[in-house]
Amino acid sequence: YYGISANLMSLSGLAIAVGMIVDGTIVVVENCFRKLHDEPDTPKLQLIAESTKEVATPVTFAVLIIAAVFIPLLSLDGLAGKLYAPMAMNIVFVMLGSLSVALILVPVLAFVLLKPTKSNDNIVMSTLKKGYAPLLMFALRYAKSLLIAVTLLFAGLVYLLALQGREFMPNLNEESIMYRVIAIPGTALSQSLETASAIETHILEHYPNEVASVLSMAGRSEKGETAQANYMEVLLTLKPGIDDLPALTHKMNEDLEHTFTHVAFVPTQPIAMRIEELLEGVKAELAIKIYGNDQKVLDGISKEIQKTIADVEGLERMEVETQLGQAQINITPNYLSLARYGISVAEVMQIIRNGIGEEPISEKIEGVKRFGIVAKVKNAKANIDAVKNMTLRTQDGAIVTLRQLCDITVEQGPSFIKRQNLSRYMVLSMEVDGRDVASFVHEADALIKNNITMPTGYYIGWAGDFKNMQEATEKLMIIIPVTLLLVILLLYTAFNSFSKAILILMNVPFGLIGGIIALVLSGIYLSVSAIVGFLAIFAIAILNGIVLVSFIDELRLRYPHVPLKDLLKNAALLRLRPVLMTAFTTLFGILPLLYATGVGSEIQYPLSVVITGGIISSTLLTLLILPSTYLLFYQNQHIVEEEATDPSRQKSALP
Repeated sequence: YYGISANLMSLSGLAIAVGMIVDGTIVVVENCFRKLHDEPDTPKLQLIAESTKEVATPVTFAVLIIAAVFIPLLSLDGLAGKLYAPMAMNIVFVMLGSLSVALILVPVLAFVLLKPTKSNDNIVMSTLKKGYAPLLMFALRYAKSLLIAVTLLFAGLVYLLALQGREFMPNLNEESIMYRVIAIPGTALSQSLETASAIETHILEHYPNEVASVLSMAGRSEKGETAQANYMEVLLTLKPGIDDLPALTHKMNEDLEHTFTHVAFVPTQPIAMRIEELLEGVKAELAIKIYGNDQKVLDGISKEIQKTIADVEGLERMEVETQLGQAQINITPNYLSLARYGISVAEVMQIIRNGIGEEPISEKIEGVKRFGIVAKVKNAKANIDAVKNMTLRTQDGAIVTLRQLCDITVEQGPSFIKRQNLSRYMVLSMEVDGRDVASFVHEADALIKNNITMPTGYYIGWAGDFKNMQEATEKLMIIIPVTLLLVILLLYTAFNSFSKAILILMNVPFGLIGGIIALVLSGIYLSVSAIVGFLAIFAIAILNGIVLVSFIDELRLRYPHVPLKDLLKNAALLRLRPVLMTAFTTLFGILPLLYATGVGSEIQYPLSVVITGGIISSTLLTLLILPSTYLLFYQNQHIVEEEATDPSRQKSALP
């Protein structure tokens, strides 16, 4: 309906949702299964209906909160929106669909398929509970100390995360290399074609085991981007099995630069280059745009910037967009000479357009076809004397040459001029290796501001990955607080208590702890993909908290006279199975993304690493810290809700 294609990111949303889609079903089925064992004398239909009703509210709000966490991602724009909005939309629709399945279809299937069993737990669950019970009692006994320790751990990890490098998204391994090859301005197209052909031959001869095919292009295509005849692109399709693409690229680049010294090589990858070019108009992952009106001043500023940031750690290479250096014929009319011979400027322009610009002077008609007749001066663009000797006829019939009417010189000028926001600009592109883009830009920008004084009307702006990252981060800084507020409102609606909402939200750092640890240990920079992973962990932690807290409240309504510590132990043990099942199903759903190795898997990897680490910590800490936190919140409160006064709901002993 929304026209989302089955692409890498939309399918990633399904992969993430596969684990969470059954969470509501697991809670419903597990509750029905336990009730069938505990109350075998109750009619089965009544038991299934009561069991489903008992968990309907927490399941509904848990699923709605998961959807609410991902809905704000739909407001992302730019490249981040293109990448992550389809994934978020798929997760939202899948989760909303799973809610109707869990509350309508699953109870019917439970009534048909489930049967009472003699034992509520199998040997695996019995073993897990025996190991979990003493840990839980220890956590309840030292609740305050444990909560303080976990809080300090979380604070330390947040500080560590702040020191972690940042990037917009990981570099893709496209299994191909593209070299941008730039010759000096003014290079003829035939020379560029010869150079490109020589590069092709050299690569195929020296890298037969790595390169499957080579394709080169010189100049500009009719439907492509603007480029001069001195610009070439060489695309290498690699053979399967290349493990270290950056190392191969570096090795080939050094070889090519040593062999072809008259041109400059800039390595990139085709998709990455086209994305940056479409978004920012630059063919690099990171670039500085220098804005101003005078081309020579822009060129001078670019040289100053190159000297200033040349020694910044992580800078692999720099390339300034060579705009000056194009040989140009400059024809300046001499108005005294024009007046002497009675020739107007328009007549001079017309002869130039005809002789040099190849503007047709007439037409030849053959049937329905028309052909322009061009009277051009031979070798006009290669021989300035041919231009100077072009002739015009005066009103009295005399013939004069163009050199008698104009000052004609050959000067060096710009080969092209770029404009943005009504201002000229020049691009200084660069490659950063071994360091995150954000810290590099922060250091380089500070050096530029401290060491270079910009003339009035001239300024710089960063483009490429850094700008994309800035825009996505600013958007997320708005989205995350809105999401948090929406989650609090849903939790308050579910429990009619702000203290319960805060209690469940305190479960979120438990999941973030594992995500941060996994991110740091794997050496991955904090990217938009990783942030989306943290949002997924946020949803999973909320789900675990709702399942456990709602069950604790239900037991307190039924057993108001049982000591809270005993009741918490019993609730945690009874909810151990659904919490573990939801954790493992989500974990198994994310594992294919974690171990994927195909093209584009680099985008999914930070997300899957964060979710994997977060699931582990969220599950373990939810089962230990959440009951302890509940004890600290409500240890002096004996009755949770007014319904506890209803004698029909009260029982004297725990099940």
